[in-house]
Amino acid sequence: MATLTLNIPSAFTMTATSKSEQQIDCDTLPLSVPYPEKCSTSSPAHEQPTIGLIGMGAMGRMYANALGAAGWKKIHVCDVPEKYEQLKQDYQNSPNVTVLPDGHAVSRSSDFIVYSVEAEFIERVVKQYGPSTKMNAIVAGQTSVKAPEKVAFENYLPKDVHIVSCHSLHGPSVSPVGQPLVSLSSYYMRWA
Repeated sequence: MATLTLNIPSAFTMTATSKSEQQIDCDTLPLSVPYPEKCSTSSPAHEQPTIGLIGMGAMGRMYANALGAAGWKKIHVCDVPEKYEQLKQDYQNSPNVTVLPDGHAVSRSSDFIVYSVEAEFIERVVKQYGPSTKMNAIVAGQTSVKAPEKVAFENYLPKDVHIVSCHSLHGPSVSPVGQPLVSLSSYYMRWA
């Protein structure tokens, strides 16, 4: 039985479990998972999934920094085009974070994508970048209001991706250490 293990950064606590690692039974997943039986932050970079963050406001930056510090080695990020040069400069000394020019580049290159975009902009952003999503990617949303996110994901993401939603029960000015991260996958789960 093949199992994909995703190491949850110690900075976060899943409300559903107190374990530091979540295991997913790959034999029951109807999508192709191109990773070794187990991958975690201690895995070599070539064995780790690429994590994509679309939206580098306060929450996106908090996640990029926390995931990089936790040991995830392939984090692709972007924000609006006019912030590209500044974002590259801000992350030039962060070897685990690669700044890309736009959401198309992040969507095409990432295995797990988080839209960290305000609810009022989520439809426009997903409509623009969603069609570029890599086949079999897992796409998550980090908006505070879930109804617009749900509609945007269902309308603009390809049918061959898995959708899951999450919500941090804290803001970017609060240390994420020990804070809950709620997964809402049963709210609208779609398998490829």
